[in-house]
Amino acid sequence: MAELFVKVHFNNKTNSFTHETNIKPEKLSDIIWDFLSTQEGKGKDERKPNEQEVYDVELHLDLSEDLFSISDNCGNHSLRDGILMYFARNLNNG
Repeated sequence: MAELFVKVHFNNKTNSFTHETNIKPEKLSDIIWDFLSTQEGKGKDERKPNEQEVYDVELHLDLSEDLFSISDNCGNHSLRDGILMYFARNLNNG
């Protein structure tokens, strides 16, 4: 099974990111935006976000099935997706 991944760590106090990935830098933003497009229309997540100093989001893409899987410590999908959007925008600007 061929799998791509990105692990994003967002430090809420310093407003900074670190990440680990096996995705080519020029494709990373596209893959994140592709995942985020799969979340459109899923409705509002009413759960209360977790309060963390560092938020961790781990996104995997199984290339054999074109399926995303994701895990996080955000407690709320809106916060998770917002962190991914912010990260992807910073990639485009950096």
